[in-house]
Amino acid sequence: MTQPQPTALKSDAEVLTSKIDEMRVDIRKLMPLLNLLEPTNPDQMTSFAERLLAFMQQIDEGYQNQAEAFHALRTEVRDINAKLNFLIEGS
Repeated sequence: MTQPQPTALKSDAEVLTSKIDEMRVDIRKLMPLLNLLEPTNPDQMTSFAERLLAFMQQIDEGYQNQAEAFHALRTEVRDINAKLNFLIEGS
């Protein structure tokens, strides 16, 4: 029976370098968002906020329309089911 061999652990320096590299990637991704938090032009932030609110309202309206459509379909299916039950039980 062979003994399991211990896996080689990374040195602290290798782990630190790896973490720093990962953080650099994350920071590069977040920089555009951070720039929005402190815009050089206040109108830019206002415009962004207006577009964001309009987008959120569109999503909310879409959910409401979808809920109304599902309710109508549910009512229609319930009516069809009642008619089918009548036909089955009436025969």
